[in-house]
Amino acid sequence: MLLRHGRNLSKSQFEIFDNELAKIPAVHKISRGYVAGTSAFTNTFKKVDDGAEDTYSLGIKWVGADFSEMFGLELINGRNFDEQSAIDRKSSILINEAAAKTLGWSLDEALGKRLSFLPGGADQPEEIRVIGILADANFESLYDPILPSIFRRSSSSVGGQVCIKIGSTDNLLSTLDN
Repeated sequence: MLLRHGRNLSKSQFEIFDNELAKIPAVHKISRGYVAGTSAFTNTFKKVDDGAEDTYSLGIKWVGADFSEMFGLELINGRNFDEQSAIDRKSSILINEAAAKTLGWSLDEALGKRLSFLPGGADQPEEIRVIGILADANFESLYDPILPSIFRRSSSSVGGQVCIKIGSTDNLLSTLDN
């Protein structure tokens, strides 16, 4: 289930919302940020470590720390985001296999590599570092090839969406009434 929210919610407001949702027995998981199938945003990235000036167009998805678990994605190298890590919230990323291939990296050498990009509205480029590689999965139309993608931790106000995983559809109507 997908809910859209206002973008000006504070961290404490999100915590209250999450806590209330978690009280509903059928709700098994809650995640914020990008939800599969909703939109494919791209940005232009440069490799930091090799000094080349080549640029790469990659998808960028703002996700919750538990995104890969929520959607059953396979982590094939490295690690997932750590909910408590300030570094993970600020500058760590996961990439998919297609992104590693596009960037010319093997799955082993991609770990620890850095990219730079200019986020929307920013004056200065930002550097991000690969901490894990996810197996390719199609998040957009199944008719389209898999988009080389970067997954970045969402702040509480980024993404405008909350994804709720319902465990059983037996009492779906009463769950929705809650």
